[in-house]
Amino acid sequence: MHIVGVHGFNVRDGGLRSLEPTLAQLRRRGHTTARIDYGFVHLARVRLRMRRAVELLIAAQPEVVLAHSNGCPVTAEAIRQGLRLRAVIAYQPAMRRDAVWPFDAGRVLVLHNRRDCAVKLGRAWRVINPVSWFVPHYWGSAGAHGFTDPGYHVRQIDTEPLGFTGHSYLSADRDGEAPAARYWAGRIHDFINAEEAIAA
Repeated sequence: MHIVGVHGFNVRDGGLRSLEPTLAQLRRRGHTTARIDYGFVHLARVRLRMRRAVELLIAAQPEVVLAHSNGCPVTAEAIRQGLRLRAVIAYQPAMRRDAVWPFDAGRVLVLHNRRDCAVKLGRAWRVINPVSWFVPHYWGSAGAHGFTDPGYHVRQIDTEPLGFTGHSYLSADRDGEAPAARYWAGRIHDFINAEEAIAA
């Protein structure tokens, strides 16, 4: 399948460190991959970059999306605008816990853990930012706690009991090694190829 990676905010390398180790492992399992790069954006300006990110994702024509952090709201918005997928891998989603993944997402695998401080910061920003009081948006702390009403097509995994914590555990370390990426690429491969996968 064709898997497209979507990076989060405060990323200057287009997801090279946070997504590429896992995408590389998925290529070894026979998938084609790509990454979209909507540029560096800090938390205060993330809403303004949403349109560009969504356009890039739709143009990439993915079958599956591997979305990290703010890449999850980007993916959800692209689906709202008509993108249909076989599966979404929502890796530490910076989304509201009450957000609902539509069925056009296909099957959804959510990776979350309570030690994800980055998404908690995003939730705090939502509370103190006056714009967020009046304009609907996606951002919240699902990456820390999961979604409250995920739906039967969504599987949630608390990664902490498996030894994976924080916001970016799939990233390569300073030596270029990514043991977590090897582990999760295997599970992602099995998930998106399961017989019960919802076809686009």
